[in-house]
Amino acid sequence: MAFLVLTSGLDNMILVLRAISQTDLNLPVPERMAVGLKQVGVEMTVLLMVEELIAAWLLWFVEITVRFISLCVVAWHPLI
Repeated sequence: MAFLVLTSGLDNMILVLRAISQTDLNLPVPERMAVGLKQVGVEMTVLLMVEELIAAWLLWFVEITVRFISLCVVAWHPLI
């Protein structure tokens, strides 16, 4: 989970910094930040949702796989 938080945060920071750096330098900093966030807000939200869905699917898949393998080991143990 820490990897997901790190990658999501890094992706979002890169998007925000790139958007802010493309704004007009004559604007005050709060306005530059507002304009930058306005440009990438939807993109950040969609990316975060996709990353969360992928992580949830992977966790579900790993849990099912681990349960199946442990069931196989328990079922075959008396025969070994």
